[in-house]
Amino acid sequence: SRRRTMTDKEVFVYIASILTTIADSERNGLPVPLGPMYAALMGRIDYSEWEALIGVLVYGKLATKTAETIALTDEGRELATRCAAVAQ
Repeated sequence: SRRRTMTDKEVFVYIASILTTIADSERNGLPVPLGPMYAALMGRIDYSEWEALIGVLVYGKLATKTAETIALTDEGRELATRCAAVAQ
């Protein structure tokens, strides 16, 4: 079967969703577990798409990642705040 490619709009929506989820989940600046976040998106995106989206956040210096967690940088928190404002 032929694999569907995410549209630019879908990428933006997923990035905004992941950023705001991390921002909402961070407590006292502690990193957020990646597993539950991916589990919430399973069925909508596959693991390679998930890894690519997280890679965009890290490469864009919006987040830092370990094998199991992710945390927003100051720039990531600022963008998450903007995304949340647009969504309201």
